[in-house]
Amino acid sequence: MISSKNKCFKWLIAMLLIYVSSGLAQSAWQYPPSLKSDVAFWKKVFTEYHHNQYIIHDSENLGIIYKVVTFDSTSRESQRERQLEKVKKEIEHILLHLAKESRDSLQAETHLEKYILSQFGQDVHPVFLKNAARQIRAQQGMRDQFAAGLARALAYLPFMKEIFRQAGLPEELAYLPHIESSFHPMARSKVGAAGMWQFMKSTGRLYMKVNQTLDERYDPLISTQAAARLLRYNYEQLGDWGLAITAYNFGLNGMKRAVGIHGPDYMKVRESFNHRKFKFASRNFYPEFLAVLEIMENHQTCFPKVDPIVLPATIRYQLKTAVKWPQLSKALGMEPAELSRINPAYSTKVTKGRDVIPAGYWVYLPAGSNLSELELDLSGKNSVVSDPDLKADQKKAGFVLADSRPVAIATAKTAASVKNPASALSYRKPDVTSDKSNFTDQPLPWSGEWLTKDPASSEIADNLRQDLQLKLKLNNDYIQVFANETLGHLADWLKLPVSDLQNLNQLGRRKTIYQGQKLILDFRRVSREEFSTKRLNYHMEILNRFLERKEFVNCLDYQVDAGESVWEIARNRYQIPLEIIQYFNINTDINRLYPGDVLRIPIFQTNKSLEETL
Repeated sequence: MISSKNKCFKWLIAMLLIYVSSGLAQSAWQYPPSLKSDVAFWKKVFTEYHHNQYIIHDSENLGIIYKVVTFDSTSRESQRERQLEKVKKEIEHILLHLAKESRDSLQAETHLEKYILSQFGQDVHPVFLKNAARQIRAQQGMRDQFAAGLARALAYLPFMKEIFRQAGLPEELAYLPHIESSFHPMARSKVGAAGMWQFMKSTGRLYMKVNQTLDERYDPLISTQAAARLLRYNYEQLGDWGLAITAYNFGLNGMKRAVGIHGPDYMKVRESFNHRKFKFASRNFYPEFLAVLEIMENHQTCFPKVDPIVLPATIRYQLKTAVKWPQLSKALGMEPAELSRINPAYSTKVTKGRDVIPAGYWVYLPAGSNLSELELDLSGKNSVVSDPDLKADQKKAGFVLADSRPVAIATAKTAASVKNPASALSYRKPDVTSDKSNFTDQPLPWSGEWLTKDPASSEIADNLRQDLQLKLKLNNDYIQVFANETLGHLADWLKLPVSDLQNLNQLGRRKTIYQGQKLILDFRRVSREEFSTKRLNYHMEILNRFLERKEFVNCLDYQVDAGESVWEIARNRYQIPLEIIQYFNINTDINRLYPGDVLRIPIFQTNKSLEETL
């Protein structure tokens, strides 16, 4: 029987052969040939060598591997360090010995010398060997660590990829925690980086609550939303994913300095940027990511027996009043320690009952919790205490707020003076609500009275159809991808295979496209008019299907807060599909929102007449 390790090795070789024959990387992300050996090295680290094995290699040319040292699992760290240092010294001695020879008289004597010389080639210059003697490094294998991370990843990735897709970003970015933390939500580094995404405290505070009560770096959902915002900002500032991903490790300001010196070329920056902190880890962060991408494309080959971990089924609930942990757990009928396990972001001061959870904070509860009983149990025992860090968190939003646009909150008098009050009123969510709007699995009505019923759903659909026709208009043979569209849709409307569109737009094997992406189309099989009609009808079908089941009431204007995503607004607050919000905000990319932006939110009631017929 062929072992999984041998299968994985054969797969890696096959991938390299295909790369050579096609000239394209098999990852969805194409990269220059000069990175091929580095990516291959990291694939070996992640899939072939376990934690008791150390690869002795050249730190500048990862394709040069001198030796693999294997230790017994019982050996101590100090023993390993001494043995590795001894091996590195031996290789250094051989390289310096060979470097003393003239280029014409280079001759290896021992088996190890011959092998080392073969890594460079017989015609290598002695100076190159002398330099290589200073570049010897040991890399620990990570196959078992990667497998453990994969089990966690398979459980978390479905919702993480969705967050990146809704942010208009490549979903493959969700694989970064393989490098950062092996998808461990409680990971913590020696320098203080925390959580699955390894945010430092200072950076985390720009996007999340990081205070004495709650550290959302340990919340997989919130920290993933934060990582998406940070990565998008890095890309907007640097214009290249190699640079943007490296900036996640090295820092945005450092990458900006590098680009200022060497230009916006990732390879030039990687090879030439000289900074005391831009060392091996930062230079190899992007190649590691590329290696992870290629592994994840076919992870079953290398890790055939890895199953996803089972995550507890939970719901998110926003507290109306301040409460202590023991009271909350008692009201839920569970042990405080059980509640702590599904809320790892709360501090021990809170979970031990010394500090209260402020009103307005979110907690995870077991799915199926009786919220009516919970609210009744808590309502008479606690006074409302607002979030003490709310203003501080908003001030700490840093560069995010710098791009916001101020929006005036209209008075009731102003609203009464216009035909459609919703167009003048801006709705801001209160810190603490007194209705049912803090339960994420129930409809979330907005506070206040329903606005006067306005146009019928059919009239709304007609108006939106006109807006869509303008939005979806072709620009010669180019389009901008709009909500819910995929390569499969476009290919179907054009009567072409998906591969034709991939080749035409240089997408490689990548099938994911994002809203706002500019694509060129091929109209050799259908007319532009036929394509445009099919495209418009597709969106109108989605819209009409929704409007058939809902009775349109009116629109309200919702002002986006710092750290808030459209995903939270749509799913948690209003229970409206994201694409419906996009249709009502036709000229706004809802995946690129900033604090202060205003969204038009359609308000619906269930169509009772339709319900009666079902």
